[in-house]
Amino acid sequence: MSRVRALIIANAAGRARGQLQRLARSAQLIIAADGGADAAARAGVRPHLLVGDMDSIGRGRRARLTRAGVEMRTVPAAKDLTDTQLALQIARQRGATDVTLAAALGGRADHALANLLLPLLAHRMGVRLTLVAGRTEVRLADGRVELDGAVGDLVSLIPLSVVVEGVTTFGLRYPLVAERLVRGETRGISNVITAVPAGLERPGSGDLLVVHTRRRLSRASRQTKA
Repeated sequence: MSRVRALIIANAAGRARGQLQRLARSAQLIIAADGGADAAARAGVRPHLLVGDMDSIGRGRRARLTRAGVEMRTVPAAKDLTDTQLALQIARQRGATDVTLAAALGGRADHALANLLLPLLAHRMGVRLTLVAGRTEVRLADGRVELDGAVGDLVSLIPLSVVVEGVTTFGLRYPLVAERLVRGETRGISNVITAVPAGLERPGSGDLLVVHTRRRLSRASRQTKA
């Protein structure tokens, strides 16, 4: 099975038109999770697949996508998984090993929190999942992490495990050397990139989220932002 880079668009895009366009250009598979089809349409992006119970998509959007030849995967409203998780599972079934999840951190708090935990599930599936929301990217530290950032960007490390051992960073204002981070504490919040490359070595144990917030959007994102 060939490697596929996938983009999943959820339903909290806000004003991320330019960013969605940029992400779509580098994706071989684009999946809209229910109302994510409306976010995609606002950005002028046509998904290859629409998945969900169709309770959030705008009136007439589904019909227009059907006429355009977009594949539909309709699921019952009474289901065990969110539309976004279903989209992730389908992306993996279709060969995706690198998935970007966009427009997933606004709107309802419960959905946002659930989406922040999806990198754990993705890792177990053999998928590298990155959440993108405006200037912020979130991923699991599944090894050495080297950030594609600039001096002044913010970096926060949030333990998902009760304890994450052996956290060592580089290129950050407040260095961590074989540090122990504890879930529920804020020891790893709001560090700053002072040198490039910046990032962290593979943690000794435990699951760790890396939250990278850029000082500004890239030029590609700003050019068509609406």
